[in-house]
Amino acid sequence: MIRRALTLATCALLSSPLWAAPAGLRVLAVKAPNGEARFSSKRAGESGFFSVFPGQQISTDEELQTGPGTVAALALPDGSRLAFAASTHVRVQDASATHLLLHKGAVWSASAGSSGGSHKLQITSDGRRFTVRGTEFTLEGGDGQLDNLAVLEGAVDVSGPRGSEEGTASAGDSWTEAGGNGWTRRHVDPAELRREVAHGPLELAFEWLSDELGALRSDLTSASRKWEQLQNLLNGGKVSNADLSAPFGAAWSNLAKAETPPPGTLKVERDQPGRPRFSWPQQSGAAAYALFVSSDPDGEQVAFSLLTRSSVAVYPATGRPLPAGPYHWFVVPLDENDRPRGTAQRSHFEISP
Repeated sequence: MIRRALTLATCALLSSPLWAAPAGLRVLAVKAPNGEARFSSKRAGESGFFSVFPGQQISTDEELQTGPGTVAALALPDGSRLAFAASTHVRVQDASATHLLLHKGAVWSASAGSSGGSHKLQITSDGRRFTVRGTEFTLEGGDGQLDNLAVLEGAVDVSGPRGSEEGTASAGDSWTEAGGNGWTRRHVDPAELRREVAHGPLELAFEWLSDELGALRSDLTSASRKWEQLQNLLNGGKVSNADLSAPFGAAWSNLAKAETPPPGTLKVERDQPGRPRFSWPQQSGAAAYALFVSSDPDGEQVAFSLLTRSSVAVYPATGRPLPAGPYHWFVVPLDENDRPRGTAQRSHFEISP
């Protein structure tokens, strides 16, 4: 029997978000420890998946999937956070509510408050619905059934495939279901349950996250310490080259300060329809650049973004071809720690029908 592991952990946000959340889901960061990060989506009516970039908004009925070794972080409408682990497949059934259908993989959620923010996040998997109430838990499943639910903090309301209430699991509760025979329930100390979970399907995710969390040393093996660091990440805390409060850290918030340089300074070439090539002069002291392309002048409707060490960028073939219309683009110079420095610049171009 082929088995897939499905894991979900949620925890309460300890501080107010630094970045104002949009009306729907927005991608904050896409990272991979080795190789190229792959995060893609398929919208209603599309036959295939296209790359998703930090800053983009996610719509209802959009399917999202992370590639092997890729982790993606998103912001919910109320300021809460989501993070998808590698090889995760999710369908956004309602981007404003928020209601997710988890096909497979691993998802972490950090609510904006102990009550779950301004609305309750709902996640459906294998026919059951889990209502998140400012909590932390893990969920494993395979072959169309749920195998284990472990609640580490708070509570999780569980509804069955036909809408029947199956109960509320609280901190320290571990529910196991196999063969369609209902739940077998046990209760242990939440700290002990945390140690069990940290050495389960989440272990590889922790190994990946440890490189991103500057406070975690390689010699730290305590499961509880790993969970603390994971919680810091989901709480919008700073990591080693990124701040999950905004796409590419503070770069996105600098778009409002962008200046318009003399004509010809920022160049756009359109050799292929819907796939422009961008270039700009290097700035003294800049170690990298954050590029944003938006369909609005304020940079809210991001269509493409890139963190690059070069002064040239090409819209990738894996992205959706840009629809015809006017666009605005921004270049934010960054220092060696990917923090904004110098003057951000802006320009505009148009994609012909």
